[in-house]
Amino acid sequence: MTYSLIRIEQAWIQGDVEKRDALLAEEGLTLQAFEVALEAQKVQAWERLNQCRKTLGSSLIERIRVLTEHFLGTPYGLVIDILTPWHHPDIAQNQCVRVDCFDCVTFVEMVLALASYTGEEPLPSAAFYAHLYRWMFIPNTAPDSFTRHRFIDGTWLHDNATWLTDCTRHLPFAIEEQSHVLGKGGVIAKQLENFSEAGRDAAYFPTALREAMLKDAKVYPAMEIVTPYIPLKTCIEEYSALEHYLRSQPEAVYVLTVISDAPHLPRLVGSAYHVTHLGFLLIEPQGLRLRHATSIAPHAVVDIALIDYATLRYQQIVTQGFSEKAGKVKGFGLYRIRM
Repeated sequence: MTYSLIRIEQAWIQGDVEKRDALLAEEGLTLQAFEVALEAQKVQAWERLNQCRKTLGSSLIERIRVLTEHFLGTPYGLVIDILTPWHHPDIAQNQCVRVDCFDCVTFVEMVLALASYTGEEPLPSAAFYAHLYRWMFIPNTAPDSFTRHRFIDGTWLHDNATWLTDCTRHLPFAIEEQSHVLGKGGVIAKQLENFSEAGRDAAYFPTALREAMLKDAKVYPAMEIVTPYIPLKTCIEEYSALEHYLRSQPEAVYVLTVISDAPHLPRLVGSAYHVTHLGFLLIEPQGLRLRHATSIAPHAVVDIALIDYATLRYQQIVTQGFSEKAGKVKGFGLYRIRM
């Protein structure tokens, strides 16, 4: 599976024909050859996954460990955005479910769904899609852009509380909190504005459709969110104690959330939010390991020691200061998986 194909597809989905064509030329591909290669990549990824599923045991922890290992090296790709169903109505919701690329959220959702799925039929299947949607969308709603869990610190953690226990406040360290107002409607309005500034709104959003979308955005309720976290500096300085504590608890796998301070996000994306990343924390013989899909090099699902990840994020703050898009990493949240 290649990251280059995902980059081309992402440009196409976002309506950036100039970028798409430049990437095609860079890879020496015609549009037709790209479409054939991408479709083959999707099919092969499902085939490899079905082979992996035959090796899964009954333990939830082991299933998550095997599945996350299977996906190591899978390209990072955010090939759909919050507006995709409107400007690409030909893309069915099921076609947006991928195992040949992930962003950080879809990686966690896919592994959780696969680890808890009891069906034995080859995937993908309608039954599996219905199962996966439990994590992806607000319960008891039709899958669309408004019901998608776009913000981890909003509806995702709240609606998935049945399967995730917040352990952050119970850690034996001084825990801090971050509060903000989350507005999904603002994100939709901001993305429409971005498309307009890029000169791509005319073909994608006729005036009537644009007005309908903005009307929907205005009625989407804002949410006040309070997010607990263990400070990054504490995690580094008390790392041995943190590892000892987690090893003393009943065996588990955790979802780790990354909390950042990013005050410029409302201007950039239309809303504040503080959970900017997530992945799986595994307690392995060699230490605490974070498996996650990363948008920075190597642009793939990777495995890294938590102490190395924390140190890199801390050094980034010290050496580079504030990153306008991602902000400063303030700490981590921990959620024990129980299904």
